Amino acid sequence: MQDLNGVLCDFGTVKPAAGAENDSRFSFGYADPFYVAHGIASEEVDIYSMGIIILQLVSQWEDVTVRQRPEDNSRIKKLKQWLGKEKDNSADEEEYNFVFWCEEKNKRKGHVVHERLISNGCSKKDARAITQLGLDCVHREQSVRPTIDQVIDVLQRLNQRRGCLAIF
Repeated sequence: MQDLNGVLCDFGTVKPAAGAENDSRFSFGYADPFYVAHGIASEEVDIYSMGIIILQLVSQWEDVTVRQRPEDNSRIKKLKQWLGKEKDNSADEEEYNFVFWCEEKNKRKGHVVHERLISNGCSKKDARAITQLGLDCVHREQSVRPTIDQVIDVLQRLNQRRGCLAIF
C-alpha cells in the first residue's frame, strides 16, 4: 500500500461573514500576491492558487507558508530584487518564497519534480511539462497565466501519457 498524503483545496468559496464584508480568509502561501495587495478576486487569482498546488504536489514541498525572517534567509534579498521592489511585509516574503524556490530549482534542473517521483516513473519530459504548467499559473503578470481550460488540457494530456500524474 502506498503512503499517500491527501490535499484538500477549495477555490472561490470564501464568503464574507456578517459584519466583516472586507475580511477574507486565506493562506498567504496559496494566495495570489495581487489579491493580497488589492483584494480583487478573479479567475487569474484562482489559477495562481492552482499553480501553487501543482508545484507543491510535484515538488513534494510540504508547507508553502513557512515563515522566514529576512535575516534567516539570504535569498530574501534576491527575492525582493526579483519582485522589482522592496517589500516590508513578512507575509509577502512568505508567499513568494515557494515560487522563488521553484523558479530557481527549475533553472538548475529543468523541473521541480521530486526525485522520488522521477524514480517511480515520471519522465523528464513530463516533469518539465508539469513544472512549466505550475510556473505559468503563478506568473507575476495575471494576463500571462493560462485559463482553467488550458490547465485542464495540459493535465489531461499528461494523464493520458500515464507519466507524472499517474503516480499520484
